[in-house]
Amino acid sequence: MKRLIYLFITVFAFYWVSCSKMYDNIEEYAGEIVYPASFDTIFGRIGYERVEIDLMKVGRLPSRKLSLGKATRTIVEYDGKPQLTIDSVCSWVNITGLSESKLYRFKIYTEDSYGNYSVPKEIALIPYTRHDVEVVSFASPKLNLSPSSLVAEWPNGLNTSIYKYTGLSYSYTDKNGDKKSGSTGGERFYCGNLEAGQDVSVDVTYRIIPIVDEVRILDTVEVTRAMEVEMPSASTPFSPSERVILVANGITTFTSEAVASVKKLTLPLHLSTFADLFYFPNLEELDLTGQGLKDILPMQSLSGNGASISFGGGDWLPFMRRIEYTEVLKADIKSIETLTDLLESGAIKKITYIKSSMSLDTIFKPYVANGVVQHVPEAWFPESSLLDPRFLHGGEVVTNSFFVNLDLNRYAPVSEVPSPEAVNNPDKVYKIIPRVLRNDQNQPNNDFGRNATFSFTLPRGYMYDFDRYRYVKVKVYIKGGAELNGDIINGSGGAYRNYRVLWPRVRYTFWGSDDPNNPYGNGDGWEWKPGWQSNEIRDKAMYTVPYSNVNTSWYEVTMDMQQVKDRLMNQDHDASRVPAGFPRKGHYHSRNLCINLGAELGSNPNPHNPATPIVYYFADFRLSKTP
Repeated sequence: MKRLIYLFITVFAFYWVSCSKMYDNIEEYAGEIVYPASFDTIFGRIGYERVEIDLMKVGRLPSRKLSLGKATRTIVEYDGKPQLTIDSVCSWVNITGLSESKLYRFKIYTEDSYGNYSVPKEIALIPYTRHDVEVVSFASPKLNLSPSSLVAEWPNGLNTSIYKYTGLSYSYTDKNGDKKSGSTGGERFYCGNLEAGQDVSVDVTYRIIPIVDEVRILDTVEVTRAMEVEMPSASTPFSPSERVILVANGITTFTSEAVASVKKLTLPLHLSTFADLFYFPNLEELDLTGQGLKDILPMQSLSGNGASISFGGGDWLPFMRRIEYTEVLKADIKSIETLTDLLESGAIKKITYIKSSMSLDTIFKPYVANGVVQHVPEAWFPESSLLDPRFLHGGEVVTNSFFVNLDLNRYAPVSEVPSPEAVNNPDKVYKIIPRVLRNDQNQPNNDFGRNATFSFTLPRGYMYDFDRYRYVKVKVYIKGGAELNGDIINGSGGAYRNYRVLWPRVRYTFWGSDDPNNPYGNGDGWEWKPGWQSNEIRDKAMYTVPYSNVNTSWYEVTMDMQQVKDRLMNQDHDASRVPAGFPRKGHYHSRNLCINLGAELGSNPNPHNPATPIVYYFADFRLSKTP
């Protein structure tokens, strides 16, 4: 028993001695602090009097999704002391109030609930400040001045290597003492109602994003500069861009003083620029239909095959529209900004406009809604409109076979007009003969007039409005011999029986002639031909009774242009015939209405030389909405 007691005492003593040395190896660390985790990166960008600093490689995350051990707060230190304490762990910080243009050294670290700090991350940054703004300079604008208004614009833009331009605002005081202001995202602005001959000060505030070391800063900065402008006097002359149009409006002296009383202008569809509006200080109304202007259309000429022709001039007619079927053929009007300046400033109170006539519909949309822009109603367009003889010419510039003889005055004398009481305008009757030899080409076997063709050609930039005026109508009286008798369709009868047919051919140019007035290229083959069969001049007995003279009265022919209209809009044709940059569909236009006499159906191999000359009289040549 004693031996067991001694053994127990010995084992206990040994265990006690062993345990007493158990923590000797960590005793030297007793009382040491365990620091919170540190951020794993640091990256900064500058803004205006501030910086943003990213602290986590994973990017910017909400604090609730971050865990850095015991860390509970974020501390930002600069200028030698803590400046910002955030009661959460942040993946990035925004440090504001950095108004001094100097190098800031930032230390950013975490703190735990016991006040222990992590190892700090450090970065040095120089913010963009008002001192930098003070030295920013801007290119001087190009100034367009009239005595009552100015336009400032930067044709080469305002972006530079040290900033990106994003827009501007401006303010000034007008001649009535009213404060005016505006803003734009573009690179031009307009000031109106200014005092002639006086200085005007315009405060311009530019919005820019500065670029430092080829990197844009975080913020858009506004920089204000004063622009001092000396306005010209009211008697200062200006050079009109559309002199002919202004003269047609009764204006002959070109100073702002002389046009100060002008409150309304009428402008034609072929207007090329609105620049002249800038010089009219009291302009309130525009009529963009051109109606009422006299001799406003330009004269044009063509030459070829040893011949020269001219056409154009006169007044605008309702069947004429501007060429603009597609975006590519949009009306090429300059200085539209001048028009929008006057609209936005409220200077223009009324505009009369033919819908879809000048590619201005998108610009005008808000002004249609408020009543400033008023579309002309359909009733404004008459049921029919006579073709003006100023557009008429023969086809001799193409080939001798197109030659026709036209009266030099375009109209035949009333004394020659058959049955003048049967037509509406007997003093406006065309007399056309397919074959009259010119003195210099009166040789045997010539081809004069075999495919006689004449044309009504509209001036540059215009086309026929076949959408509205689908039908071409004319009254015809033919004098001729028995060679005109016969059945055209079945091919029997006189050698010249086909000359009872009028064949309309609609083209964008006058065949292969070199037409400098055509803005959309040249090229043969761009034509659209309704069938000739429906345009035969006849009476009920013509096929069965041989007449010595085909016609004993006037005959009205109606030519339907529906097929022409459809092809103008929809035909997809050989790309080799499309000018560079044009789509293959929808860009056709109908500038030339050509009338071929005989439809080129004749089988007679001999020159055009009937025993009895064929003489055509055309009356009431017009375009009509209805057949």
